[in-house]
Amino acid sequence: MNPLLLHALTVRLASSAAPYGEYFYSLKGWKARRSPVQRNPFCREEIRIGRHWGYLVAVILAVCLARPCAGNAMAEDLFGLEQAMPERLTQEEAAQLRTDALVAHGRALFVAKFTAAEGAGRPGATGAIVPTKATPGSLPLFFRTAGPDSNACRGCHNDPVTGGAGEFVANAFVSEGFRDANFDTLDPQLSNERGTPALNGSGLVELLAREMTRDLRGQRQSAAAAARSTGEAVRVSLTTKGVSFGHLRVQPDGFMDVSELEGIDQDLLVRPFSQKGVFTSLRQFSVNALNAHHGIQAVERFGAPTTDTADFDRDGVADELDAGDVTALVAFQALLSTPVSAPPKTPSTPPRSSEAERCSTTPAAGPATSQRCRWSPPPSPSPLRTIPQAICAWPTWRSPCVSIST
Repeated sequence: MNPLLLHALTVRLASSAAPYGEYFYSLKGWKARRSPVQRNPFCREEIRIGRHWGYLVAVILAVCLARPCAGNAMAEDLFGLEQAMPERLTQEEAAQLRTDALVAHGRALFVAKFTAAEGAGRPGATGAIVPTKATPGSLPLFFRTAGPDSNACRGCHNDPVTGGAGEFVANAFVSEGFRDANFDTLDPQLSNERGTPALNGSGLVELLAREMTRDLRGQRQSAAAAARSTGEAVRVSLTTKGVSFGHLRVQPDGFMDVSELEGIDQDLLVRPFSQKGVFTSLRQFSVNALNAHHGIQAVERFGAPTTDTADFDRDGVADELDAGDVTALVAFQALLSTPVSAPPKTPSTPPRSSEAERCSTTPAAGPATSQRCRWSPPPSPSPLRTIPQAICAWPTWRSPCVSIST
């Protein structure tokens, strides 16, 4: 409200309210004069105080009337506004952070309870891996059997610590983002129930899968070279890390018969994440989970470069998660402590490990053997390690790797 107008209104209200205060206390004074204490010296003082109370009431009324007019817009903008995520982080900024700072940022994102002000919810998009639009209002904003179904990553991954597994109540339902909510989502043909897996050691799992992919493709390349040089078809056994993936037959002209492959796609890419090996990396898995379970859409998949819009899910929030944020989130998961064999509860409990089996089959050979087979607790894994460049970088189809300083 205009200050001059507010001043004029205050004066007017004061002038009109003062007599009421004077009348009230005058009436009290009149009653006092009619009473046995009519010679009370405080009556006139009360009348003067009444004038002051009248002015005070006028000022309070003026402020109460003016405040809604001046603050309505701000109140509407700030009402219910909550921020759970830390400050946004670009990929360039992530590359300059030390490992511990990057992991701390990722952990803050993992435990954050995302809010609508930050982009939680996807009224105009499904939870499918490929960006898929949906009609706003066709699905509930919170949908237990199709998502979004959680406010935070830790909402499910919390047992026994943040980043761990989840109880039966935290099982997820994977429906690949059907637009129609009027179906039986418990039908295995439409929605599959999945237990929440522990993320501990997932960084090493990804690196192991990449090594296996390299081995398999190397065997394919060697078979192709041998077929070209001999002019005859070559049938090669695809085996890595003790795991067989069937056979591949390569013709001299480069044609490959993939009918004997087992447990892997024709691209020979080992995908270690999700129940049926759907996701190649922690980054791909995280970007998909953010959208499916929380409605938080990463710029690298749902932003303008790939969808021609900064707000693909049409929730009013553009560019909800930067590449640096995803990098930090992946770093936190990749560096979670690796599971180790549990020590015995009592000293008399024999070890339950491959070492115990080896000792039981090794003939006694004096004190040396006894000392070698004595159980000792495994060393505690370091909470921080050098982050592998391949894990924290952008997906290879989007941008080259970015090195992370330690």
